[in-house]
Amino acid sequence: MKLRVGWRCLLASPCLVLARKTSFAQHQALMAQDQDQVPYEMSLTGLESSIMSMALDGASPELQPFLDQISTLTNEMQLKVEEQANASQASLDEAWNNFKACNLDAPNLTNDLQGWNQSHRSCRQEESHLFAEWQECLAGCAPYDAIANSSCEMFKAVDVFPPKGDCKWQDTHESMTVLEYMDILLRDFQQKSKTWNERNDVCRTHTQEAATCYASCSVQESAYREKRAACDLVQASLEQHACGDGTSACGVYRSCYDSKKIVWQETNTTVASEEEAFTAEYRGILRIECLTKAFDTSISQEAADLGTEMEKCRATDFGADAYVGKISISYYDISENPRLSCSGGGPAFIACPPGNEVWHVWFYSDLPPNTTFNPVCNASCCSDYARIRTTTTTTVADRSCLTPVAAGCWTLGDEASCSWSIDGRDDAYYGDSPCVWCGDSGCPSGARCENVAYFEGNNGLQGSYHVADCSGVAPDDPAQECLTPVESGCYTIADRETCLTSMDGRPGYFSKSECVWCENGCPSGAHCEPLKVFEANHNLQSSYTVASCNNATTEIPSEVQCLKPIEEGCYTTNNETTCRTSRDGRSGFYGASPCTWCPRGCPSGAVCEPYKLFTVNDNFATDNRIADCYYDDYLPDTSCLASAVDGCYNIPDYETCVSSIDGRGGSWGNSPCVWCGEEGCPTTARCEPLRYFTFHDNYQDTYVTARCPIEVTTSTTTTTTHCLEKAANGCYTLGEEVACTNAYDGRNDGYWGGYPCVWCPGGCPSGAACESYKWFEANGNYHDSYITAACPV
Repeated sequence: MKLRVGWRCLLASPCLVLARKTSFAQHQALMAQDQDQVPYEMSLTGLESSIMSMALDGASPELQPFLDQISTLTNEMQLKVEEQANASQASLDEAWNNFKACNLDAPNLTNDLQGWNQSHRSCRQEESHLFAEWQECLAGCAPYDAIANSSCEMFKAVDVFPPKGDCKWQDTHESMTVLEYMDILLRDFQQKSKTWNERNDVCRTHTQEAATCYASCSVQESAYREKRAACDLVQASLEQHACGDGTSACGVYRSCYDSKKIVWQETNTTVASEEEAFTAEYRGILRIECLTKAFDTSISQEAADLGTEMEKCRATDFGADAYVGKISISYYDISENPRLSCSGGGPAFIACPPGNEVWHVWFYSDLPPNTTFNPVCNASCCSDYARIRTTTTTTVADRSCLTPVAAGCWTLGDEASCSWSIDGRDDAYYGDSPCVWCGDSGCPSGARCENVAYFEGNNGLQGSYHVADCSGVAPDDPAQECLTPVESGCYTIADRETCLTSMDGRPGYFSKSECVWCENGCPSGAHCEPLKVFEANHNLQSSYTVASCNNATTEIPSEVQCLKPIEEGCYTTNNETTCRTSRDGRSGFYGASPCTWCPRGCPSGAVCEPYKLFTVNDNFATDNRIADCYYDDYLPDTSCLASAVDGCYNIPDYETCVSSIDGRGGSWGNSPCVWCGEEGCPTTARCEPLRYFTFHDNYQDTYVTARCPIEVTTSTTTTTTHCLEKAANGCYTLGEEVACTNAYDGRNDGYWGGYPCVWCPGGCPSGAACESYKWFEANGNYHDSYITAACPV
């Protein structure tokens, strides 16, 4: 019903002037027109408008016929609304009765479990067969593996430096000339080289054959794992049928219930919309009826005031149940027809449902070899035993409460089972490793449950994962007294300040593990993770900051006080000398840790890292070198040395060796050359890079290391030059004897540079008063009267 201005105003005089003024004849004509030509809603509007217009002229007996017609019309309208309400109610009743008619045929819930049991066993038999084929394939590769190991052991036997002195000249070889000896030496080396190459080739060939064989077994492995997953689905069907979930009777009931529920809900919505519309119309009809009666009362009772009677209509709430109760719809509640559980009338032995230990004995105790059932129950009536276990009260960090899963953690699909299990496979790597629940999004492998060993090999453990652990809260550590435990875990922290003042507050595996801040994001994607995540993944980086109570000050142990601190951290330097003479200068976790040089690069990608990083990641390499207080004793200045592009080991003479650095790239590059003497180095070469000796820890005091300034031997003496001053622009620029005899040529030209200066009384042949010793060596005109710069002996 659309309310008009007249109804809002009623008899208020300012509004009455707006009411349409029509004659009685016109009222009758309009009413007839409303009945015959306009919609139902417009009829109500027209009637109300007419009555309000009539009120301007007051109540008059001549209006009675017209009022009687209005009463007849409103009665008809009222009946139509009530019929519509009854139709809507009937439509809703029918939808509800159809919905409620979906019955569960309990007798038909009894299933042929023996048939499903047989299907499950047949599937597991195929699984067992495929497993045997996979193992047979692996066994077939074992001989290749054995041959590869044997041939590689033979190669390792020759892949070593020969013992020193094997080819040493013997004084007893008086009848052998040097050329004859060199010929024997050459043939000996060629034979050893040939043997090395042959055995290396054999090792590589057999290793590749074994790898190819094992790779071919991946087909059998995939077939086995796919069958195993399929059998788990068959097992799930068996368990669902045991609960009645998989029966045809249950399917019919659920299909009926779900489809009829949708129809009922849609009907419910439609009827509610209809009720809102016809209730509004019904209120309008009652309002018109009230106004009509107000006229009747005023006409029949002279004392009755029309305005007063109409005011009573205005004050009446026609939306109350007393007025619209007869057209109100009775709705139904879904609680009156809940979806029934198919297990409600299921098999008689439902007292021992899937997941129960008795069930396991009945159906899974004698499965084919090398197979096992999925311990996760997948049916509606599974026992609590299979769904979740009682929370342990153990506070000791052990694994005693965890249940071994013979098929491996990866087969588990729910958090409860995963969080209380340990990998039970007979595997040296994965066996006896606690399970890890990754959540519904899954682990990197695709499974939702894996074991700790898997993450140790794949660097994928995240703080948001749950590691199976019997321990509760870790014991207090005085070193952590300033850190605040975060019950939701470090991985939930988003700001640096909170992260670096916190530790993981969850019980179990991550309990009281210091939080670690990753400025550019941790490998997991979070910015904050517990330290234990990095310990498990072996992927802590020294650019990460570990929460610590000693961030303000760090006590420097006496054994590293001599090392220079690198305030930004060891990882910021690429220089070997700086690295091997320094300690980490940051406060907190890495503070005072000696820097470690990685000749082949550290796992982090840097070439220098604090030693503590390797203790956390457990990845210290044997050729890494830890900074010590004595490194400067044998580390020379190399700025003046010439580059030996073919490597130090190709240098045959003393003078070139002690004035060169290794010019190759890689591990040996930029390392000063070392002269081992006529007897040769352990490699049989006479000259090798210093890094070779630091790598093998076999440097001897008799060796001479190239350094600036370069030591030279004149016709009268061998000079000692380590104390000389550097003449940056060259010796020839010096004009004073004192300056010349206390300097070496400081040019970095790889030729003149590095050699001691020589003073020429009366002038040098070049015209200068002072020259680099190399100038005289190149020109062959050194004179005994010249004075060569040297340090006091």
